[in-house]
This record gives sequence, C-alpha cells and structure tokens, in this order.
Amino acid sequence: MTKYDTTRFENGLDKEGKASDGSISYKFSDTLRTYTVYCYGFAEGYTSSSSSNSTTVVQPGPEGSVKGAGIDAEKDPYITVNGNKFYYTTIGKLDWFKQNLAYTKGGTPYRNAGPMDGVFGRYYSYNDAKDACPEGWRLPTDAEWVAMAQAVNSECTVAENGSITSIAADLMADAAFNGMSMWEYWPKVGEITNKSGLAILPCGFSNLGEKADAQYPAASFSGTNEYSVFWTADKVGETMANYRYVFCEQPDMVLAKGDITTFGASVRCVR
Repeated sequence: MTKYDTTRFENGLDKEGKASDGSISYKFSDTLRTYTVYCYGFAEGYTSSSSSNSTTVVQPGPEGSVKGAGIDAEKDPYITVNGNKFYYTTIGKLDWFKQNLAYTKGGTPYRNAGPMDGVFGRYYSYNDAKDACPEGWRLPTDAEWVAMAQAVNSECTVAENGSITSIAADLMADAAFNGMSMWEYWPKVGEITNKSGLAILPCGFSNLGEKADAQYPAASFSGTNEYSVFWTADKVGETMANYRYVFCEQPDMVLAKGDITTFGASVRCVR
C-alpha cells in the first residue's frame, strides 16, 4: 500500500515548509482493476476522521474488461453506429444483438459512468428503449423472446407464470469482469453453455429516478452479478411494460413488468 503524508501545520505549511492545503493527487495506471483510496485525518484536540473511495479502470469492447463473453471480433458479423461496433447472431428468423445496447440516444451508463457504455451497455426506461435501437432494428416482442429460446432449446416450455423454463444456462456467458467471475452462484442453473450465442451478462437493473435534461442524475443500480434484465416491446396498460430477466439462482427466464418511465433495463435489438 502506498502511503502519503499530507501534514499541514497551523501556519499553512507542510513539513518541508511549503504552502499546503493538505491535499494530494494520484494518477492511477491503466491496469484493469479496482483501486481504493483510504484517507485518515487527525489534529491535536480534535476527533479523528476517515473516509474511503474506490475507482475501477475499465476497457470497452470484446476481450476488454469483460472476457469470455463469446464474441469473436474477427468472425462475428456486426453493424457500426456512430463509430461503435455491435455484434449480432442469427437465431431462427431474427438477427439478435450479442451485446447490450450502448447507444447514447437515451438511457444511462452503469453508475452514470460514461466508460461503462461499452462494458455493460446502457440502462433504458421503456420509453427510451422504444426508440433506442439503430435504424432497421427494434425491441423484440415477448413472443420473439419465447421463439428465440425454443429455437435454441426445443425442450423449453412456457410455464403458467410466463417463465421460459430451463433456458438460462443456454443464454448466459461464463464471463469475467476484470478477472472476476460475473455469474458467481449458479448450481440450480447448471453448466453455463451460452448455446444461444447471446452472451448474457449479469449487469443488473436500475431505478432511474427523475429524468432531467435527457439524463438520469439520481439513478441507482442493483443486481450486478445476479440479474440480467431486458425490455420487451410489449406495453401493459398505460404505465407498465413487460421485461424478461435471468437470475443467477434460477434455470428459467422469468417474465415481469416495470414502470415505463423509472425502471431501467438492458436492451437487445433485433431485425
């Protein structure tokens, strides 16, 4: 651990007699990892105080921070939008994105950190998601999610609660983020195969909060390493829409619904 002494005396000078405000600066290397800074402050006659903060260095794109997602940058077909490559695969009668959409037209990146666009993709409200896919592409309907699953695994069925049974392992990619396994607990899921080629990652979901100037400044994020959540095109009533999700401890792909303005899910586009 690197240590820094930022002692500042009452006269405003440091130990070397130079003017000081007690601050330090540090430049992190480009190594893909998480760095944590711990600060301890104390002065004679006062109660000491401490705080910490972490920052993670990431790299977008295939075999960047996320490795083992099953994307072959040399062979897989792709489209280019605003300089960004989106890889896709064909399942049944549709082409499907192999990555979460990270299109800057709407949505928000993980923890509102721009560099995460090309790592986890963006989190969209349903209202944003309807118009987020590139020209010629669109949100898949729930029926198309079901048809995709059955094309990948003919033995899966749709349960009474809407869940697509025994398909999760065929959708999930046994990938790692900065060297750490992403799907941590999946004994009930079985062996992860990514048979579909969709390379689903547990990027979680978002409570987007209020939208201001096309941004979501108060967005919070949950479920990373546990859930992967995707909008369908199917609206339910005036305020809700259906989404599909995969959970690390369940072999099925579950059907649920969320608020069209405040719930944030990932997007896979089809054509």
